[in-house]
Amino acid sequence: MINKIAVQNFRCFKNFQLFDLGHINLIGGTNNAGKTVLLESIFVAQSQHPNALRDIKEMRYLDENVFEHEEPSLLWDGYFYDQETNEVILLTVGEDDGLERQTVCSLQPATFMEKSHLLVSYAHNGEEYLSLKVKVSEGNFLSSTEQYRPNLVVKPVINIGFIATDKFNYSKQTLAKGYSRLEVSGEAKYVLEGLQTIDPSIKEVKVIALGEPNLYVRRGEGKLMPINLFGTAIDKVATIILILLNNRNGTLLIDEVENGIHYTNHAKVWGLIVKLALQFNVQVFATTHSREMVEAFDQMIRANDYGSAARYIEMKRLPDSNTMMGEVLSVTKLDEHIGSDKS
Repeated sequence: MINKIAVQNFRCFKNFQLFDLGHINLIGGTNNAGKTVLLESIFVAQSQHPNALRDIKEMRYLDENVFEHEEPSLLWDGYFYDQETNEVILLTVGEDDGLERQTVCSLQPATFMEKSHLLVSYAHNGEEYLSLKVKVSEGNFLSSTEQYRPNLVVKPVINIGFIATDKFNYSKQTLAKGYSRLEVSGEAKYVLEGLQTIDPSIKEVKVIALGEPNLYVRRGEGKLMPINLFGTAIDKVATIILILLNNRNGTLLIDEVENGIHYTNHAKVWGLIVKLALQFNVQVFATTHSREMVEAFDQMIRANDYGSAARYIEMKRLPDSNTMMGEVLSVTKLDEHIGSDKS
């Protein structure tokens, strides 16, 4: 698990650091304070795979064919702080066991023979073990290995899932496949139990393949129906459970966790997330715009004595500046923070 992160020249972060991160982290703050960028930073830094750069670009656009654009500035500039592509992006995460994972990105300008492309390298504790050239060709995101020194890899890349705001509903096939894995391991019960925290009338969950495999749900004595017909909250909670359980011993990132979930269910959803995250050793980072979600998080953590595992991160844009900062608060400090906001 990571306990600190440092970001230079990435997105809206010029120089950004956080320390004392927890097992469960809720990220709040005003609009345009860098909450989503913090998730993206963790995703790229901890994944240490070039596909992470492609994925966060696609999450920012509803058009999944964004890489078919030929203009280089549409492809690369948005990764760099203030679009200063002559600078170097440096992402560093520190883990509990002392390992530091470092990701470095720089832009290679276009030449007469070749379009511009990214140079990306990965290091453990300052020792580079992989360097790549990442480019776009005919709409495909491609990478070629320049150097690979596997003897310098201290620890394998971790499992990491990212539930984005506009694309929280992973494909039907992905969710069905994830549920099937849980059925094989005897852990599918957690999906049903989780959905029942939101809707106690749900009695059954199963995968049915009528064409494309999909999750089906039965409520009471009714018929099995596709899960997307049961509303956004059920769909989202199922997605959270499935992605969490299929990334055990890893990380789960959730952007705008409250979306689609009524405020009366916020504490129940947090109780579910924290219980499963601790049981399956998944570190969670979730953003929110909702005051009700922050209060529900605080109440649930206190009621279940999860204080040592939980943190609240308040993101801010400094006045008269384009500088982002974050403050990590323990549960005690969070209670004081909520109280000061009400006064």
